[in-house]
Amino acid sequence: DVREKAAFTFQTLHKVVGSRSIEAIVPSLLNQLGNEFENSNRSTETAVLGLQQVYMTRKNDLLSYLVTKLVSGPINSSLSRALKAIALSKAGLLWEPHLPNIIEALVLELPQAEKRAANDTTSEKHSEALNELMSACKALMSNIKQDNLLSLSYKISDLLDKDDTNCKKWAAWLSEMHFLGSDMDLQCEIPILMKSFIERL
Repeated sequence: DVREKAAFTFQTLHKVVGSRSIEAIVPSLLNQLGNEFENSNRSTETAVLGLQQVYMTRKNDLLSYLVTKLVSGPINSSLSRALKAIALSKAGLLWEPHLPNIIEALVLELPQAEKRAANDTTSEKHSEALNELMSACKALMSNIKQDNLLSLSYKISDLLDKDDTNCKKWAAWLSEMHFLGSDMDLQCEIPILMKSFIERL
């Protein structure tokens, strides 16, 4: 399998040159994703797969680096696809301790993406970017595991307390995506969120 060989190659490189392998490879992949209108779909897909494999190979080393890069807006369509791909992978489970920061970053980015899409009257690139970002958010919220439900509930409640209307709107939307996409027992978080919603009626 090509991806397994690529992962093995990166592991070997990392053993030889250490963190310099991350500094050399990951920024290049992210840059390739960032230039979505200069690259072909195949090139973008290759970058996403490459990012996944590097992440799965060196999870702990790349976690903070990738989270910072992927959720620091503006997030284009390609970066959203990378976010979704990693959220759906087994490696994506390691993001969960960072969920409060990720959720807050997404809540800040979503209204900006929505505004860019509304103001884009000449092309559909910003509408596509918003759709891709929302799809990535759905994937992330649907794959949160039981151990992190309580911290998620408190973070959503905290965001609902903000004065910013957009913050409230998108925090509620993320919560909705979690309820719709999850197949877990949500009894522990329902009272917290229901209390938050009722207080804001």
